Amino acid sequence: MFSTPTTLSMIRSSRCVGSVLLACALAPAAAFGQSTDNASATSPAPTTAASSAGSASNSVAPHPDDRSIQLSPDNAFITDVADAFEEHTTWGPRFTLSFVRTQRNGTLVRERSPLSSGMMAGNPDLSRSGTTETDDVARYLQSVYTLNLGAELPIWHNLSISFLAPIILADQRSFEATGRGVDALADGFTVDGTPGRLFNLPFRSPDRSGIDQLRLGLNFNILNQGRDAHLPTWLLRFEWRIPVGPVMSACEAATGGTNRCPRLDAPRPTDPPDSTSVMSTPDAPAERANDPTRSPGISRGVHGLFVQTVISRRTGFFEPFLGLEALAEIPGAQLPQFLYGGDKPFGQLSTVPPIKGALTVGTEIIPWENRETWQRFAIDVRLRGEYHSQGREYTPLFDALGASNSVPLTAPTWSIRNQMARDPMNALWFTGTTSVQSHAKLGAYLGLNFQASRHFRFVLSGSLLYTTSHAMTATDACNPNESSNNPADRGGCQGTSVPDPQHRIVIDSAGSRFRMTNDFTWDIHAQLTFTPRIPW
Repeated sequence: MFSTPTTLSMIRSSRCVGSVLLACALAPAAAFGQSTDNASATSPAPTTAASSAGSASNSVAPHPDDRSIQLSPDNAFITDVADAFEEHTTWGPRFTLSFVRTQRNGTLVRERSPLSSGMMAGNPDLSRSGTTETDDVARYLQSVYTLNLGAELPIWHNLSISFLAPIILADQRSFEATGRGVDALADGFTVDGTPGRLFNLPFRSPDRSGIDQLRLGLNFNILNQGRDAHLPTWLLRFEWRIPVGPVMSACEAATGGTNRCPRLDAPRPTDPPDSTSVMSTPDAPAERANDPTRSPGISRGVHGLFVQTVISRRTGFFEPFLGLEALAEIPGAQLPQFLYGGDKPFGQLSTVPPIKGALTVGTEIIPWENRETWQRFAIDVRLRGEYHSQGREYTPLFDALGASNSVPLTAPTWSIRNQMARDPMNALWFTGTTSVQSHAKLGAYLGLNFQASRHFRFVLSGSLLYTTSHAMTATDACNPNESSNNPADRGGCQGTSVPDPQHRIVIDSAGSRFRMTNDFTWDIHAQLTFTPRIPW
């Protein structure tokens, strides 16, 4: 019979007559489900002398576009890698432009205690023995608008390097009072007869913009169904996420368009930190001094190491896939938000952001495609589960607590070895970052992928993610990983463990912790991909 390129050439030259019409009709169907490389690598059957003579008398010059009218080489969107330097193919770098709008809503609650409720012990509204009850404090709202500029450059068979610059156009965050509101924000201090609060409501963070991290990636399809129809497609992806923008500082968007970014070491009353007392200090400032050199910033200042593996296999109109990924982040040097490495004070337990892992399962449904014109429509359906370990993080409370004027938060602490000396060089000032409990995220994703031509692809997608309830202020009082044989260093901790100097009783102790509940995040994503496909 006739090979697919020969048949397509006969179709173009209008020589599809007689019994050849059947071959013309069946050739596209026979090609369906096979790969470009399989089709191009298949050798024609040996011809007899008669057939050679017949083909010589009826030979048709091959059409220059024969090699492009083959099976679509693209795998499922999640496992697709730009290819290069393959025989009879092209070099196809990819350039992407996308826009993402992300919305997050949640309810901020605080565990109930005599401190947070502002009531005396014995009040029936206090938590019962053995239970932890909470009070609604505020509704949290965050809106993020991101423009992504990306490129993927193929460097060998199924191997490419990628670059992505997520430009945050606006990051807006706010808290609006709900439930008990400010009444649940008591800090246990009374300054000149006025009860102290951790922060005021409503609270609005300054609008942030810029680039947090640049992403450099290496993508490799270990296996590719397009090369061998008997094998699945198996992707490995590695990314290094490099912090580039100014590191975030805790600030409050004040009226008049001026941001208030207080100094961490602003003078405060000299009462013992984390104590509950009545203050009446004439020279005690009601508000910490603003630091004109500080700005809200945009970057978290951490290097991200990301690894992902996904396996997929096309079967008819479906290409199911399964993926695993992990992200570990390491803070940059000398960041007061983390105090990582050699800067870590004695006793500090949590110094890095949570380690994140995710499982993705889904399928790409291809109800229609025209492989001769490189056109394709696919529906991408995914379910996703994430696990976030305990770690130190920029939580939704970062600005509200970090810019607070509350005495228990603005007074410095020391590690136990420096407690007596009170050396200002070793003082630990509260920056707004806190230790979060481990938690999970569960979500769904729906994407519509349009391959309009050989050079353009358009993606429109949306996702919904639910975050399980977890404490956002959960720094342990003691560090079991640090030990001391000196009883004076143990500070009341059991065994030989020592106190964690980052622990703040007013927000980290049971009955005073903050939690986020009813936490939903959804986004809308639109992406345009341009692939020049330079002949090679």
